[in-house]
Order: sequence, then structure tokens, then C-alpha cells
Amino acid sequence: MYENPRERQLPLLCSSCGDHVYEYCSIHGRLLVIPDDEVPSPTGPPPPLVPRAALSLPRAFLHLAPSTIPGAGLGVFSTLTLPAGVRFGPYRGLKTQAVTSSYCWQIFDRERKPSHVLDARDANKSNWMRYVNCSRHFSEQNLVAFQYRGQLYYRRVLD
Repeated sequence: MYENPRERQLPLLCSSCGDHVYEYCSIHGRLLVIPDDEVPSPTGPPPPLVPRAALSLPRAFLHLAPSTIPGAGLGVFSTLTLPAGVRFGPYRGLKTQAVTSSYCWQIFDRERKPSHVLDARDANKSNWMRYVNCSRHFSEQNLVAFQYRGQLYYRRVLD
């Protein structure tokens, strides 16, 4: 199989062995991808108190609650320890060229040049990942953001 080096994506890390992988570890198998919950198609406008982003939260072990970080609003919390190899995403939002909110992530092209900004400010056009708050210091961090194939994901920080 031919691989164009310019099209090669930056690798992910297997949480079990720390090896660089591209979705699949030859020792530990596929990375554990947690999809968004399905959001029912509304026949009318979405309810104003329950935005689409909140409805997309994988409720198996995650929930939204007021953040303990002053001024952060809602945050995402887990009722279980995040399993090794877990990956969430992709981060959903509107493509734009300007950073206009605190819900923005810069996306880079294959040449590692800025391509566009993903803005999840609108809770009815984004997903639950907009509620993941940045940690205040290193010891609080349990997720890391990474870009893969032009999309933004979060994965569990290696122990």
C-alpha cells in the first residue's frame, strides 16, 4: 500500500502500552471510542432549557453538574474511573476563521498550518464536549485534547 508522507496523520498513543498507534494497537486492539448519545430529531425547535449539546452526553457514566471552578458554569463529571484507552469525540461546533468564544479550538491542516476554528458556543449546534472544562493545574487534568484526521478528540491522560 502506498502512503504519501504529506498525508500521514500524527499518531495516537495506546493507553496500555504507550505505543504510537493509528486507531488500533497490535497488542491491545482498538482504542475504546465512546460515541455521543443519539439526539432525537426534533419536529420543532429544541426545548430552550435542554440544548442539543447536553442531550448528546454519553450517560453511561458521565453527567453534567455545576463546576467547582469559579465562573466555569457546567462541567462534565464521571461516576467511574475513565477506562484505559478511552477516547471521546469528535468535538462538534461551527467552522469559522475567528476565535469568538471560550469554546473554540484551532484546527490545523496536514502541513500543520491553521485551517479553521471550531466554535462550540452554540449549545444547539455542538455536542457535550463543550462542557469539558480546562483544569486549573496539572494534578486536576484527566483528559488531553488532540487532533486526528482534522478533528478534535479528548483522551484519558496516561497514568
